[in-house]
Amino acid sequence: MIKVFLIDDHAVMRTGLKTMLSLLSPGEFAVAGEASGNEDSATAAIKSGADVILLDVRMPGKGGLDILSEILMYKRDARVLMLTTSDADNDVYIALERGAKGYILKDSDAEDVLKAIRAIAEGRRFIPPNIRELYNRRQMMGGLSVREIEILKFVRQGLKSEKIGERLGISIDGVKKHIRNIFAKLEVPDRAAAISEAIRRGFLPE
Repeated sequence: MIKVFLIDDHAVMRTGLKTMLSLLSPGEFAVAGEASGNEDSATAAIKSGADVILLDVRMPGKGGLDILSEILMYKRDARVLMLTTSDADNDVYIALERGAKGYILKDSDAEDVLKAIRAIAEGRRFIPPNIRELYNRRQMMGGLSVREIEILKFVRQGLKSEKIGERLGISIDGVKKHIRNIFAKLEVPDRAAAISEAIRRGFLPE
């Protein structure tokens, strides 16, 4: 039996998923627990012993991508499937780069969702062609790395290099080197221009 943990801020969505799992393939799946995307979601998912964690991307507060990072920080081999409405190529790219085993949209056929869960439970990845296309498109943008995007988010918040280094656990020189690389990749002269260009190219949300 495949044990599944659900993380989604919509209770109706979680109920729908539980119903789908029990009705479409009785006896094959068991829901090990659920969470709404709150501060304890990552811990609860890991403690549940689930084989597959289903995780939404766009949630208020911390958000699915940050929860994904927390889960994998505590349990590197955790098998996480992003199940979301977001088809933003940047969300796809970051989720897969951070270590999600699969990414599927909520408007997919129920059988495709079950197929994805089975594949990931067996240790395989599940990336449908439409998602692979989004990932490849994002790569072709001459992309910033995940770390560079993280630093840009802090820059956008007005944090200085020292504070960014403290948040990420790297040296000030390391932060400055990343920022110089960002300027070079985006072909901009300063932080304000970097933020504007990153938004224009889709690396940061508007």
